[in-house]
Amino acid sequence: MKEIMPSIDLTQRFDLLREIIAIYRTRLTQLEAKVISLFEANELEAIADSMREKERIEQRIKKLEQFVSQWEGQGDFRID
Repeated sequence: MKEIMPSIDLTQRFDLLREIIAIYRTRLTQLEAKVISLFEANELEAIADSMREKERIEQRIKKLEQFVSQWEGQGDFRID
């Protein structure tokens, strides 16, 4: 028997994407604090790893924000 999933309208999906963006921004703040402590401990390789992670997160944020900006105003469609 096929299970029926509740529908989530696009507005809710965009809200979820904004929450994900906020979580990523929080992670960036945590990374900044981590890099400071790593710098004090002279952990150069760990600093480089953290900077690469920061760049990946910033790219994800940029792409998600572009996606929301591009598609949010397109209409009130429902996905069932």
